[in-house]
Amino acid sequence: MVLRAAGGKRPYAVVFADMRMPPGWDGVETIERILTVTPRVELCICSAYSDYSWHEVIRRVGRPSLRLLRKPFDTYELLSVAAELTEKWNRTNGGAGLSGGPPERRGR
Repeated sequence: MVLRAAGGKRPYAVVFADMRMPPGWDGVETIERILTVTPRVELCICSAYSDYSWHEVIRRVGRPSLRLLRKPFDTYELLSVAAELTEKWNRTNGGAGLSGGPPERRGR
């Protein structure tokens, strides 16, 4: 999907990756591979736990600004991070800034 989007000149702006995704690649390896295809993407790891320290993740990925969203998270938290990272991507990449900022918080 990432390859197809980048090849079609519509690269992903934001990627959320779970740290553990059995079987196969973990979140860090997934992000490393995505960055080889679309290096300007904004990133967020979602996890309740990790097989790596946060410093090791940052070192491997090479992104000090990498976001972490700890599980369990609520919808508002997820949408706020998505809006923030989309706006950041738009500013960096000359996008139109269509995300409109964080969503309105509603009662639970």
